[in-house]
Amino acid sequence: MIALRLAEHVAHTVDVDGMLDGMTPEQFDEWCLKDRIEPIGYTTHMTALIAWLLHTYLAGGEGEPLQKFLPWLEYAPAQKPQNRQAIRILDAIAGRR
Repeated sequence: MIALRLAEHVAHTVDVDGMLDGMTPEQFDEWCLKDRIEPIGYTTHMTALIAWLLHTYLAGGEGEPLQKFLPWLEYAPAQKPQNRQAIRILDAIAGRR
């Protein structure tokens, strides 16, 4: 799984085998260690989630759905996030409730 995320987020390729052929086992081990400390691709996901929370809060709960900020994820209709959840989370963080 690390190799797939490394190919997608760092090497920007779909050729995982080609990417791995172009690095030494030691280099791949270094990336595996880095992934344990800071998961590859995690920053992008968290940045998009924080942007959605702020957008929804500033829009008074009527902002765009999370899918617009995280289009690479697949959503089941029953698991669609609600904008009101973002308002409650940010109010709790701000100590308003």
